[in-house]
Amino acid sequence: MTKHGFIKKVSFTVIAFFMLIPLKLYASTQADPVPDDLFPAVNNLLDYAESCDKGSLNLDLISRVLDFIDAPKALGETMSMGERDGAVSDYYEFSVNRSLGEVLDLAYNPDLPSNLTLPSSVRRSQWMKLNDKNVTLPRFSDELCHLDKPLIINGIEYIENSPDTFSGAYYAYNVDRLLILIKHNGRPALISVSNQRGKSDVGRKGLILGEDEEWDYIYSGEKGTTMRGTGWADTFIYDSASILVYYESEADPGQVKCGVFKWLNAGWIGINLVKPAHIRKGMERFAKDFCKVVESPSLEDTELLVQEYQKIQSLPLDELKAITAAYYNQKNINRFQMENSQYKRWIRKLFKEDNYINGLSRQELEAFVSIQYLKYRMGKYNSIEPEYFPASSFEERLN
Repeated sequence: MTKHGFIKKVSFTVIAFFMLIPLKLYASTQADPVPDDLFPAVNNLLDYAESCDKGSLNLDLISRVLDFIDAPKALGETMSMGERDGAVSDYYEFSVNRSLGEVLDLAYNPDLPSNLTLPSSVRRSQWMKLNDKNVTLPRFSDELCHLDKPLIINGIEYIENSPDTFSGAYYAYNVDRLLILIKHNGRPALISVSNQRGKSDVGRKGLILGEDEEWDYIYSGEKGTTMRGTGWADTFIYDSASILVYYESEADPGQVKCGVFKWLNAGWIGINLVKPAHIRKGMERFAKDFCKVVESPSLEDTELLVQEYQKIQSLPLDELKAITAAYYNQKNINRFQMENSQYKRWIRKLFKEDNYINGLSRQELEAFVSIQYLKYRMGKYNSIEPEYFPASSFEERLN
């Protein structure tokens, strides 16, 4: 085969992998565009997140975004912001049955891990720079009581996401992050804006064990994907941006309406292989698990959660490794049904001896144990035999 023919064949394989996933899953009508008056507002937020020029943020334009979120829409309505610098887009709405204060106390609490409310979307994240200084985030839920003027936070955040449901790949990248806590029409809202800084690190092989909603993942550290036939592919997220709005409901202060604008450009050899339906699938994944966590009765005592997670952060490195090793023991892994026997062989090789566990950083171990503790608190281990994963060990280690 000629070099040209090889490249052609490889290109077809990757494109088929990213874009020819069951067609019925992505069959949809053409998305309607959002109102024209939203574009200046959206561009202003994204540009401000990137430039950190406080003089350029137009608060009058922000009201257009909040009015759009507040407006009634048909159930399941699909809307698009079109392309932005080569990235395709989609818009999605959902509601959370909690007050904005309760949402912020879990999702934007500086004393809780960042992946707490994002178990299927984010492996770990951390602020690298905040308002040009190395300071911590405020507790946004406390700021609601005296929100006389908008509270604006700028910074740079490092993000490592979870394995995606199509290829199993996961990525690490930095984003310019903007947070705005504001009142509009007498009701509070939080606007979270992210704008990716350069392309991501190369995609690495991850794997979803069992059902995605159980939050059982493997992060191998190896380049490539775990989709058959494309394990060699060097994929990247070339660009991404998002605007996530939490706006307290006018009819019910105990409910928050959320709107998500998302742009994504990702693929191989510079080709964007993302379709709006891929973005929609990812936003549905995020929203489902976000609501599951935030609405959980077992997580209502935020102060207790803070104490427990502080204990996790203070665990010796050997203890973090012991919890992680207990989870990744062969009996536990074997309980997952895997359609591809190749995965089992790959996993056995990955966890041979203690090389994998010893290769994890403290930050990666803490992120893993934090998710396992979240699952423990939410009762996700009730149906698992203790011989597979000794969930009771959390009580022993944290008391």
